[in-house]
Amino acid sequence: ALVMSEENIITLDGKDYTSKDLDGRQKYLIVQLQKCAKQLGELQASVDSIQRSRDSFQNELIESLRSTSEEEKAS
Repeated sequence: ALVMSEENIITLDGKDYTSKDLDGRQKYLIVQLQKCAKQLGELQASVDSIQRSRDSFQNELIESLRSTSEEEKAS
């Protein structure tokens, strides 16, 4: 796992690196990994929201069908 501290020390596989230890390509790759992590977090939040919405719609449908079924039995 990649961990970046506030002091710009990057820990990867248990080894610490400072920005001085990295070449341009490595710095680029770290930025890309950080962007991916951010996007994954945003996508997970979207998935959670969509799942809650789906569950709400499903529960409303279930309740509606139960009410309709109970009304038909009462008639």
